[in-house]
Amino acid sequence: MTHPTQYFEQITDFMTQVHDLSNADLDVDGSVAAPITFEFRASATVGLKTTIERILVVIHGSNITPAKFGGLAALGNGLKFQICDEQSIVQKVYPQDLAGFNTIKRNADWVRLAGVDAIPITGAGVLGIHTIRWTLGKGPGALWLPPGWAIQAVVQDDLTGTTPFTINIQGHQISNQAGQVVAD
Repeated sequence: MTHPTQYFEQITDFMTQVHDLSNADLDVDGSVAAPITFEFRASATVGLKTTIERILVVIHGSNITPAKFGGLAALGNGLKFQICDEQSIVQKVYPQDLAGFNTIKRNADWVRLAGVDAIPITGAGVLGIHTIRWTLGKGPGALWLPPGWAIQAVVQDDLTGTTPFTINIQGHQISNQAGQVVAD
């Protein structure tokens, strides 16, 4: 008895720092006049699926409290995440579409977006690290990016005092071609 060929999905993990061509750290001045966008763009290869399982955010600062952003005063404009199609047209904005508020302006705002358990509180002059683990796979499921789509972090304030401020994307690139292993 013969068995039909089984088609299965080969999975390759990736961890890519969200970046633009000039800077891999989000401690930039993205004030209203010039917001700065960092992005991870899924491969445009047909037959390749990209999932985002988790977004890891690390913000350094001193005197961190829930009312601040890192160790800075609360932001005036805030940080936002957005999903864009292959032509870079915005299709969805986080946290606006998810949690009912427009941007992340304070450390406490991460709680509504990512379910942060605790916000570190440090004294004046004491360097602290605020880490956020936004696990998309635990809630409604992983974020699927169609070929050529992107997830972007848009900095709209001066974040130069959050050195370093990094975002890492974790997920999978999955081929639906039998036996094909997909490279990072």
